Amino acid sequence: MRFLRMNFPSLLSAVVATFAATVPACGQVQEVVVGVTMTCPYENAIEGGCWSGAYWALLQLDGVKSVEKSANGYNCTARVTPKDKSFPDPELWAREFKKSVDQTYTFRGVELTAAGTAAAPNGNLTLHIPDVSEPIQLQPLEHKLQWNAKKKAPREPEPGERDACSQLAAQLKAAKGGELKVKVTGPLIKSENGYILEVREYFPMTE
Repeated sequence: MRFLRMNFPSLLSAVVATFAATVPACGQVQEVVVGVTMTCPYENAIEGGCWSGAYWALLQLDGVKSVEKSANGYNCTARVTPKDKSFPDPELWAREFKKSVDQTYTFRGVELTAAGTAAAPNGNLTLHIPDVSEPIQLQPLEHKLQWNAKKKAPREPEPGERDACSQLAAQLKAAKGGELKVKVTGPLIKSENGYILEVREYFPMTE
């Protein structure tokens, strides 16, 4: 009887390579939070029965996989999970949300937590996120997403939030090679020149 000799390390490598080729690449988008304001007369509307309409509307947004059933009533925000951790389009989401709910709720925007490499080519602070074609501009916090329902206004930035972008820029200057791997959280804005991520907070990442 003849036995077929197999090179198991080579076979295993081939299987792993084949599997890796079938897995779609995902950007380093770690968390997405949306701001929703509603006209429900109850103070904790985003946590009560009035929240259900917004919940189902958020589920219909392009690229959204799931929505946390319990929203954050203190900040009037909700965490959503994109499909394949894809990069969200805040303007598209705002249009789709309004189409679903009309004037019952207001979509205030998107806050993103993303991991990437910060750099400052030509003095312009940017974040290079894997699998995102263009670098994201990093700017100081101006449009805080967290909302004060009683005052009907955004919550005031904390001192560390106001200075987060300048602190990142200073740390980047001292970084070896002029680059720094970081996780950045802040409002995501879409402009004519591309995406802008306003830095509310950041955390350096170790290799």
